[in-house]
Amino acid sequence: MTSYADDCTILTSGNGIDGMCSKVNSYLSDLSRFFSARSLTLSPTKSTATIFTNWTKEYRLDLNISVDGTKIPNVNNPKILGVTLDSLCSFTPHTTVITMQPQYGRLDVVLRRRRSSRPVRTLHSGLSRDAS
Repeated sequence: MTSYADDCTILTSGNGIDGMCSKVNSYLSDLSRFFSARSLTLSPTKSTATIFTNWTKEYRLDLNISVDGTKIPNVNNPKILGVTLDSLCSFTPHTTVITMQPQYGRLDVVLRRRRSSRPVRTLHSGLSRDAS
């Protein structure tokens, strides 16, 4: 789990979606009990579940994740700390949102002038580059 202010992100990885959902559900159950003991609650209606995969047959699957009996909705393009992510890890939704903002108007012009996807790939590698 990672958190920033009052936002938390729970991450898991594995080979099978059912196993990963089970792992997340178990963790959410423990987290809900922890919060309840401190007079706090989780908000399933403000929560979302997303699968990140490179397999196109998986990215639209319905994830069976719930908190206290309330199903958490699936979202293919969650926005986390200002970055719009997408299930297939292409960064296309994020670059689309960024290029529409007035302060990035020049980037939009560059991307439109070049017919190839090279500028987008360059931006993508810059956003996803390892800091080490």
